[in-house]
Amino acid sequence: MTHADFMRVDATHELTLNVPLHFLNEESCKGVKDEGGVLHVLNNDVQISCLPSKLPEYLEVDVANLGLGETIHLSDLKLPEGVTLVELTHGEEHDAGVVSVTHPTVARDDEVAGEGVDEDGEPKGEA
Repeated sequence: MTHADFMRVDATHELTLNVPLHFLNEESCKGVKDEGGVLHVLNNDVQISCLPSKLPEYLEVDVANLGLGETIHLSDLKLPEGVTLVELTHGEEHDAGVVSVTHPTVARDDEVAGEGVDEDGEPKGEA
């Protein structure tokens, strides 16, 4: 061991820590499975404030019903009793997105190659 951080914890004072987000039902997400979208995780963790006895190991985010073009925001997260999101204490404008489903971006094969076709889609140099 080369490094260790110690933290003094008082059971009567709130802690402010980052906790990871666990995304549930990614494989059955409506916007991905049924609507052809792509799931984008915008935040992997969030900063919370709570008493040590209420500290969750992680927060679950269920994306099963998330449709194409929809976003789950911080205010949509289900929090355990006694847990608050620090970012939301700064006002409504801090209600950032956590995960969203968007249209996939697809490049044509000739655009990926960058050359080799003219404006009609025909290979260059052939007549």
